[in-house]
Amino acid sequence: MVTKKNIKTVVFNIFSGYSFRKRVTAEPGGDLRVIQMKDLSNRYTAIKTDTLTPVLSRKISPNSFLQPGDILFIAKGAHNYAIVFELNLPKAIASSAFFVLRPDPEKIVPAYLAWYLNQSTVQRFFLNNASGAYMPNVAKTTLERVTVIIPSEDIQRKIVSIDKLVKKEELLLKRIMQKKHRVVTQALMKIVETK
Repeated sequence: MVTKKNIKTVVFNIFSGYSFRKRVTAEPGGDLRVIQMKDLSNRYTAIKTDTLTPVLSRKISPNSFLQPGDILFIAKGAHNYAIVFELNLPKAIASSAFFVLRPDPEKIVPAYLAWYLNQSTVQRFFLNNASGAYMPNVAKTTLERVTVIIPSEDIQRKIVSIDKLVKKEELLLKRIMQKKHRVVTQALMKIVETK
C-alpha cells in the first residue's frame, strides 16, 4: 500500500548543520570530522572521507553529532540533493550548508527518503521555492512542506537497491569511457608519430 505523508511525520527531527564562526580549519588532536560541501563527490551523492576536516569535539554539543541513517540535505546552492550518512565515524557533524534529517526507521527507510528527495519533481519544488538570487537557499520551512510518497518497506528497499546498482553502473561506464579515450588517443598519437 502506498501512502502520502508530510516529511515532518516520518522524521524525528530536522536541524541545521553546525555553524562555525570562522572558516573550518584542522585542529591538532581533532576527534570529530566536519562534513562540508568540498567533501562531496559523484555529483553530490557520496562523502569523501579523506578530505574531512578534524576539529575538537569539546567545543560542540553532542546533539549536533551525526548518527548512521541521518540524511544530509544540501540547503544552499543550486544542487539541493540529499545524502545518507553511512560512514563508520565515531564523531562527525555537518556544516551549516546542510540540514540534517533524522528519519524514523519505523516509518521510512532513510535511503529511500534521500532517494525521494533527489527526484526531479521534488527538486523542482525546491527550485521553485528557493530564496536568494545569487546563492539559492532552501529554507527549513520549505523542506518541511514536502509530501513524501511512501510505498511498502519492501518496495522502498528494492528502489534503494536498484538505485545503488544504477549509480554503480554509471561509475563503471564512466571509467570504461575514460580508458577507451586513453587507448584511442594513444593509438592516434602513434599514427601521428610514425608519419
